[in-house]
Amino acid sequence: MRRRLDVVRSKDEGGGLEGRLKPVLRTSLESRLQPVSLLLSQGNHVLGELLLTYDFDRARLVPPPDGFPPALVGLVQSPDGVTLYAYRYPCCSVSATVVVHDLRRDAFLLVRRDIDPYRGEYSFPGGFIEAGAETIEQTAGREVREETGIEIRPEHLRLIDVRSDLDRDPRDQVVDVGFVAEAEFAEGAPVSEISEIRWATAEEIETIPLAFDHRRLWRNALAVIR
Repeated sequence: MRRRLDVVRSKDEGGGLEGRLKPVLRTSLESRLQPVSLLLSQGNHVLGELLLTYDFDRARLVPPPDGFPPALVGLVQSPDGVTLYAYRYPCCSVSATVVVHDLRRDAFLLVRRDIDPYRGEYSFPGGFIEAGAETIEQTAGREVREETGIEIRPEHLRLIDVRSDLDRDPRDQVVDVGFVAEAEFAEGAPVSEISEIRWATAEEIETIPLAFDHRRLWRNALAVIR
């Protein structure tokens, strides 16, 4: 499996390849910053995890050979003679959003956001995946629980859509996976990052402004539910 190390863009305009690449390599070990990933490989084998064993003060940094793709930042030659290829790729974020349908109420769960962006506006519950730690279905269940206290099992989720418009989230490009989940007499309360939860009928949702592109999510959800 390919492993990526999240790093920041180097602001060093001078110093050649070593001045630009070495700070990036150090940062990748000390923090988990986005939105740029560094991928190290040797031949067909990706060896990003081996970065942890290298002495960067003694590593030799070599410019990329002619004919290699622009994403190749350079070569890292470790003190033990192993050569790694350093690639830099832009990254996007991935999130999950859940339309929770309470069958007995025939109502749908909305949350009022208590954080930016869209503070004070309604949306369906959801949030970002914990990369490397969970599936997108697990993300959906966890986010509903963290925001409302309502338990949604991953196997009870049905896929609605995937939305990836470049401007759907003002913070960054975020690919959102929409799900619908059915419940009966679900009780909840605002928990993390939420000031209010609301059970709204389909008719009421048509008149409520929704954050992000959740109006489009709602239209797509109706096609799945009915």
